[in-house]
Amino acid sequence: MTILFTLEVIIKIISKGLIFNGPKSYLRKPRNILDLLVVAVSLGSQFISNAEYSFIKVLRIITRLARPLKLLFRDEKLKISISVLFAILPEISRLLAIYSLFCLIFATISVNLLAGRMYYCYSDHLIKAEKIMQQNVLNAEDCFNLGGIW
Repeated sequence: MTILFTLEVIIKIISKGLIFNGPKSYLRKPRNILDLLVVAVSLGSQFISNAEYSFIKVLRIITRLARPLKLLFRDEKLKISISVLFAILPEISRLLAIYSLFCLIFATISVNLLAGRMYYCYSDHLIKAEKIMQQNVLNAEDCFNLGGIW
């Protein structure tokens, strides 16, 4: 795959010129810069494939993930969809912040209201009258005072 992308970049550079051939030069468009970056990192990771360099493995993963991005620049409808998605990211992040705050508030309230309520007082040796009182045990201290296990 890297060979095909490299050939594509070379052919485009030869046909359009690198940067100084006017507005239609190869490096005048962001998608071509992305193509060149993906190919350069792919070739670099091919030539330097030593196990000591762990960042090379990371670069390989990034280039493998960036290759599908090239398809986004080919189709006009996908470009519009992605640009709309990036345009609404600030609004989505604000909604996410409000939702997170909402969850934090209710989590704090539930922790305060239900603190220790999920436990119960257990005791085999309590007599029947004390077992009735066991329903009124609200915390671990009351349970221990009655001889129970919390």
